[in-house]
Amino acid sequence: MSNTWITADYHLGEDRFQIMQRPFKTPKEMLEVLVEKHNEKVAKEDTVYVLGDVCYQKCPEQLENIELFNGKKILVRGNHDRVFTEEQLSKHFVQVVHEGGGIELEIEGIPLYLTHYPSFGSLTRFNLVGHIHSAWKFQLN
Repeated sequence: MSNTWITADYHLGEDRFQIMQRPFKTPKEMLEVLVEKHNEKVAKEDTVYVLGDVCYQKCPEQLENIELFNGKKILVRGNHDRVFTEEQLSKHFVQVVHEGGGIELEIEGIPLYLTHYPSFGSLTRFNLVGHIHSAWKFQLN
C-alpha cells in the first residue's frame, strides 16, 4: 500500500542558512540530511506533493538531486521554481502545477488545498502551503 506525503521548500543548493534558520554548514550537508530523513519515511511507490521551491533558483544543477528522493513527486511551483522550464522539471516530477496554482485533495475525509503561497489558499478547504519557512501563520478555516 502506498502513502501520500506533503513537503515544501527543500531549497536544494541554498547556502543562506542563517536567513532560513537551518542548522547546516554546507549545501551538501543539507542535501544529505534531507535525503536521509525523506527516504526514512517515503517509499519509492509513495506519492509526494512538493509545495514549491525544490531548488534554490541560483543552483539549477541541483535538479538532478531530486532523483535521490523516494516517491512519485508532484511539484506545485514556487517562486524559486520559476527559473526552470517545464521540460527541466518534468524529468523529475510526474506532474508540475503552474506557479500560483494548487491541488485539491482529500485525505481521510479532510478537504485540502495544496499550494506554495498562503495568499493563494482556498476559503473552503484546509490549506497546506510552503513559502513561509519558519514564519508560521495560521488560517481559521
